[in-house]
Amino acid sequence: MKPRRFSQSALPITMLVLAMVVPPSAQPASTLKSDQRSVAGANSTADAAAAALENVEAIEPRLILSTINEAADKPVVGVQVDTGAGAVELPIDPGDALHLTGWSDETLSIHLPYARHAEEAVQLDEGAIVYTGAQSSNAAVISTAGLQLLTIVNGANSPTRCSYELSLEPGQVLELVDGGAQVIDPDGSTAFVVSQAWARDANGAHVPTSYDVSENVLTQVVTHIGSDVAYPVVADPIFIAPWVFRCLLGLGLNGPQIVAAFASGTIWGGLGRAALACALGK
Repeated sequence: MKPRRFSQSALPITMLVLAMVVPPSAQPASTLKSDQRSVAGANSTADAAAAALENVEAIEPRLILSTINEAADKPVVGVQVDTGAGAVELPIDPGDALHLTGWSDETLSIHLPYARHAEEAVQLDEGAIVYTGAQSSNAAVISTAGLQLLTIVNGANSPTRCSYELSLEPGQVLELVDGGAQVIDPDGSTAFVVSQAWARDANGAHVPTSYDVSENVLTQVVTHIGSDVAYPVVADPIFIAPWVFRCLLGLGLNGPQIVAAFASGTIWGGLGRAALACALGK
């Protein structure tokens, strides 16, 4: 993955097919807006974040979701990105909310951890977005399966708790379920699902991680401090798109099975064309 420059004026994006992440490039990073800070400093941080994601993909490719195809060619920040039966919108400013919208116009707004310490969006050449910080960085991948948010933990002084504040609708409840989490509507139905947490260090070793829930805040706890941890550590939740979740329910899976399948990387291979149809909203 290599960072690259885009202007803030963006064209509408239309989803085509799944696209796998491709090998890294040595070219330096550029930012969407660099007039307010040192470009040299931003470059090294963005390159480091890109390298951390590359490393995880090289160790276990299933852990990083595939970006939608056109995300590799056009800007995906500051615009609504069509993902089939729904849409995702990523902000340029990390302090603004990310939005995941379903086919019945239900929207989940998500605020990133430690946004006040992060830089503005940098788009990698395969379409992932990074918001870089000194102790940890955030990355976002727009996929046909939903929205993957990753925290890149830079060192032992980095926080162990990464909290995502969710803007819930009146009556909605956020709760833990089988290692993942879900947002429940007032009628008891599931509106959004978050896959099981994972975290890996730079050598591919598992780092202990789990979720905590407090009202509308989902916190991923990453217990990364220890002599045997190789940095950077990458951790993530995947916010499974509501249209994908409901379609998979229609195929006979229940909520915990779907959450577990995303965590194991078997969701597409195990269900084949039926799962792909769910992802495409068909």
